[in-house]
Amino acid sequence: MTEVRARAYAHGRGATEAEIAAAEAELGVSFPDSFIEFLRGLGWAEVGGSRIYGLGADVPPSLDLVRANVSERTELRPRLPAHLVALCNNGAGDHYSLDTRRPVDEECRVMLWAHEDGENQRPALEAANFTSWLGEQVRRQAEA
Repeated sequence: MTEVRARAYAHGRGATEAEIAAAEAELGVSFPDSFIEFLRGLGWAEVGGSRIYGLGADVPPSLDLVRANVSERTELRPRLPAHLVALCNNGAGDHYSLDTRRPVDEECRVMLWAHEDGENQRPALEAANFTSWLGEQVRRQAEA
């Protein structure tokens, strides 16, 4: 991934294969290739108002992918289901999340987990895959 120079963007130095494997093991999921590429290349990112969870030696504590997901699964109510991997808090306590339960062509759809809809909700589809979702975040920032 190319380096982004605009002030509205920030990112890390990337995550190692060991960090990625440890996160998958801790969360009990397999990340799709597009998210692994993001983690390897950037680690974590801020795109305008979107703060995308990630990994790496330089990840800010508030953007630590494992820490955020473990908290959402154990401490907060309603609990985030184990098959969802929270990517980004939308600012209202809802999370854009990878749905690792039903990959399509080895990619995971991005869903919106809305806290106010409770534990039995059917999260709303936001994007067919992580790359599409991230591209939309960048496009929105460019238009702002």
